[in-house]
Amino acid sequence: MPISHERMDTVTTAKFLGVTIDCYLTFQSHVTERITKARKLAYVLVRLKRVGIPTEDLIEIYRARILSLLTYAAPTGFTHISQTLITNLERVQNLKIIVPGEEGYEDRLHVAKVTTVEAHICKSFVKTTPRKSSKTQNTNYTI
Repeated sequence: MPISHERMDTVTTAKFLGVTIDCYLTFQSHVTERITKARKLAYVLVRLKRVGIPTEDLIEIYRARILSLLTYAAPTGFTHISQTLITNLERVQNLKIIVPGEEGYEDRLHVAKVTTVEAHICKSFVKTTPRKSSKTQNTNYTI
């Protein structure tokens, strides 16, 4: 594609403010990168657990480093990602590595006081969606 008489290469993905955007706006590349980084950090949590760091501290580290990594830029387009990608995000959050003794995923989430990644993304999306002010809303309702 020529711009100012210079040929520009076409790319399938571009990174903008830390968000990888693909040409179809699926955010698959972005989520895949996030999952890869989160898995590496999860391994660090395993190592910290082995040296005796308390579970409560591991959970705080998880929330600060891994959950924030998994949900970075969620309001920009995560509502349009596939269920497969959501499932992959949930697998990273399994929490088996830091919450001992709990059998089910929901139990581990409860102990860690964390919601599912999907719920976290939805909550982030709702918080950032602009709302109409009460002055501009139509008040003529039929009941």
